[in-house]
Amino acid sequence: MIFKKIYHIIASCFYIGNIKGGGTIVSLLFCLIAYFMRFGDIQMFLIFSNVLLLSSISIEYAGSFKGDDSKIVADELIGMIVSLLFLPHSVFIFASAFILFRYMDIAKPLFIRKSENIKGTAGIIMDDIISGIAANALLRIVIWIL
Repeated sequence: MIFKKIYHIIASCFYIGNIKGGGTIVSLLFCLIAYFMRFGDIQMFLIFSNVLLLSSISIEYAGSFKGDDSKIVADELIGMIVSLLFLPHSVFIFASAFILFRYMDIAKPLFIRKSENIKGTAGIIMDDIISGIAANALLRIVIWIL
């Protein structure tokens, strides 16, 4: 019983998922924390790895969610981290990553929507990871052009 409560807290990012727009709030909070803490590439990758592991377990075993419940916002946190991985540290990059990731996650263009057909926890998380990869790739193209 206590573990289900802990899993729920993690999957909802300390109940931020209960707030309307929780995914956007979690994404913005992580963006701000990462910017001001000045996480390096290795630190960011370690954060990603740990959040992915904890979130996957929590989403799977919380038992209080149905499908890709809007209260689950740990997947948005994972996607936001992916959108920032191995990119330069600047206000422009972080703001652009946030905007691009949220657009990709909400609109789900192209192949992103198809990833929602994957069953279980992988399907809940996969669309956010792909949205993060797409945002990251677009930013890399912009950086290369500039």
